[in-house]
Amino acid sequence: MISLASPSETKNTHWAIEWLAIVLIFASYAGQRPPDVNESHYLPKAYHFWDSSAAANDIFLASEPSHWLFYAATGWLTLWLPLEAFAWMGRLVTWSLLAAAWLRLARAVCPWVGFGLASATVALLLMDRGHLAGEWMVGGWEAKGIAYAIVLWAWSEWVLGNTRWLPAYFGAASAWHLLVGGWACLATLCQRGVRPALWSWPLAGGMLLIGVLPPLANLLVTQADIAHSSAQFQVRQRLAHHLYFPEFEIERVAAFSVVLFFWLIFYRLTRWHLPLQRIHHLAIATLVISWIGILLAAVANANGPASNFAYSLLRLYWFRISDMVLPIALALSICFVLWQGLLASRHPVRRKCGYFAIAVMSLAFGLLVWERHDDPRPRADQAALPTDVSDTKRTWQTFRNWQAVCAWVRENTPVDALFLTPAEQQTFKWYAGRAEVCCWKDMPQDAPSLAKWQERLSLFYWPQLDYPGGLLAYSDEQLLAFAHRFSIDYLIVKQADLADSSTQLPVVYPVDRSQKTTFAVIRLRNPIQQ
Repeated sequence: MISLASPSETKNTHWAIEWLAIVLIFASYAGQRPPDVNESHYLPKAYHFWDSSAAANDIFLASEPSHWLFYAATGWLTLWLPLEAFAWMGRLVTWSLLAAAWLRLARAVCPWVGFGLASATVALLLMDRGHLAGEWMVGGWEAKGIAYAIVLWAWSEWVLGNTRWLPAYFGAASAWHLLVGGWACLATLCQRGVRPALWSWPLAGGMLLIGVLPPLANLLVTQADIAHSSAQFQVRQRLAHHLYFPEFEIERVAAFSVVLFFWLIFYRLTRWHLPLQRIHHLAIATLVISWIGILLAAVANANGPASNFAYSLLRLYWFRISDMVLPIALALSICFVLWQGLLASRHPVRRKCGYFAIAVMSLAFGLLVWERHDDPRPRADQAALPTDVSDTKRTWQTFRNWQAVCAWVRENTPVDALFLTPAEQQTFKWYAGRAEVCCWKDMPQDAPSLAKWQERLSLFYWPQLDYPGGLLAYSDEQLLAFAHRFSIDYLIVKQADLADSSTQLPVVYPVDRSQKTTFAVIRLRNPIQQ
């Protein structure tokens, strides 16, 4: 049969089908019910950016925005869309942009149909299992997903030898997410053969200011001692798993070392191929950045005169970019060897080996997807709510009871009420729409707010983890004094802690004290809204 389609139409059809397949791969990997781990953090902030009356006295929401362009460009949609719908819309946009950028990068390395889909699958596997410091590219709706899409597109330009617009691309990425765009820019522009057009630099600088000005303004108005103590707390405690190499889990170091080992092997096998050579050189640059991060951790750990400066620099996520680029380089190299050495071979045994390798990769990815969807709770709740691995029914009931108490709060308390919430949760603002005194996940980005947040953690977060009875280990007089000092209206506690306490404070949820609800609400100040 003679095809009536032109070669360009056939090529466009193949591209569209493969792009859609990659979008579906991304959706199968990251398409759990909202909120994702960071969506419960960033999306209420986007809503508050456009409606400052929403949970107005929440210390995190009221702090300076770290991703100004994301909130300004997208947050207005939350005025018309529920947060869950906003999350799904943003995810689909992000996955679509990432898939298009990835496919262009993959086609720049190897133009064969199917190469982009296979390499995207392998890259997801490697990023999920082989990261060092918790970085990811495909996930929920937040600023860095857009930034990574722009970065991938810029790298496809670099692989194809088109470097005139590179600063503008990285400026745009930095406007969305300063660190993603900044580290990608540094790793790329230090490469040989990069010759950007002069007119692209002013354009890049203008866009870069959008990402730089908010944190720079906060830094200039912050006292040095507050800035230093805040940086040390972020690096050594709150974000140690991202920022401070001595605190990285040994399993993560081992997994990243395995990825590094196989990358070295495939680097030697594929460095003759110019497009992959450029990707490998990007990986080398990112590894150098990570090694500098290790040296800074050593300086900070020595507690010498330069330790404060080292802590300030360590806040810049020195391990983020290698977590992404090394799996990308290895995935593209593996699939290139698979395509060129096995699938393109005329030898039937080699082709069968290639098909077997594809089947193994597909099975591994299928198991990964099954694992990520095995727990039906949103990933933000998986990360924070109590989990009983031996009793899934109890875990699920705790989650349902958490949603129930948040629904009660939304329907029965004033919109400006302030709550002391359980330590083991991070979705109160998502479900209840009310302000919190403090939440471990919701760390303010400006140093003055961070200092206040640290104080509140010491009073209300750590006691819940350290003392039997949690916050009810405090006397009623102490709780009322805290309520007066911080304008706290309600306290949410575990029902089991309430049963073991002698508090005389009024319990407003559940109405029937014998009802099993996992959580209970104690009124400290405001009357219940009728």
